[in-house]
Amino acid sequence: MISIIIPTYNEADHIERTLQDLLTLKEQPIEILVADGGSTDETVALAAKYARVIYSGKGKGMQLNTAAKEAEGDILFFVHADMHIPHGALTAITKQIHVNDYDGGGFLNVFSEHNEKIKRLGRIMNLRIRNSEQSDRCIFYGDNGIFVRKTVFERLNGFKDIPIMEDYDFSIRMKHLAQ
Repeated sequence: MISIIIPTYNEADHIERTLQDLLTLKEQPIEILVADGGSTDETVALAAKYARVIYSGKGKGMQLNTAAKEAEGDILFFVHADMHIPHGALTAITKQIHVNDYDGGGFLNVFSEHNEKIKRLGRIMNLRIRNSEQSDRCIFYGDNGIFVRKTVFERLNGFKDIPIMEDYDFSIRMKHLAQ
């Protein structure tokens, strides 16, 4: 089973659509956990209609770790509250883990036109002249979806409780473990 974990903090504008989309993915058994960091809007009420809400302290790393401890799946898939996961993604994850024997990986989030500035900033921050992504180097962060075997997640002690780039740090550690 794949445990889909979504950290939230005041995501009422996006969470319902994302959860409705996830529930249409019937290709693999899933559970959906929303790790809320103390939202003050309608995020929790909306999420509770579609997923199990896990309450956590605020901080993305802490939220993801708290939900991962509660997850029942052997694969953890960390996504954002405003992501659209296409049909076939869960089958691709299962294939990479169980058929190709990978420990984990990630998906590039394709930004819509209104987020092109964010994408451009990401290229600049990574000193990338050409139009490539960090996923080309097996490093996932920002608005990427990261998947990993739960056993590997536990071996790496999950995400560090740092204020920013916890997903980047995790993907670097996951990459080094694989080498």
